[in-house]
Amino acid sequence: MKDPIQDTIQRTQRYWYADGANEIGSGLVILLLAFSFKLLDWADPDGRIGWVVGILQPVVILVGSWVTSRLVRTFNEHVTYPRTGYISYPRKPWKRRLTLALIGGGTAALLAAVLAIVTDRLGEDILPIISGAAI
Repeated sequence: MKDPIQDTIQRTQRYWYADGANEIGSGLVILLLAFSFKLLDWADPDGRIGWVVGILQPVVILVGSWVTSRLVRTFNEHVTYPRTGYISYPRKPWKRRLTLALIGGGTAALLAAVLAIVTDRLGEDILPIISGAAI
């Protein structure tokens, strides 16, 4: 027999993402990134505008993610929480978060090395396929 407390916890965790606001926010960031790729296509990729757009793409991702997280939080406070209630999940200990951050950083470094090797052998024409598969 299932524990009623665990059942309640799982049900409330499912409600957290039921409105789809996080997915809409992520889609908007990806749309902004797609627009920056189109802007790069319109501009001369080797020219000054190409360099500026290339440098601004990580800024678009970081700032866009920050802005959409604020918008999603505001949306949830006004729409989702009055309907489902606010749930505060227990935070993981700092050692666990540090371990996860180190694992994530190591994975990112490994993927960057693999990507460098793949683009060196297959050429840069493969990058849009890799980016699309990653997204």
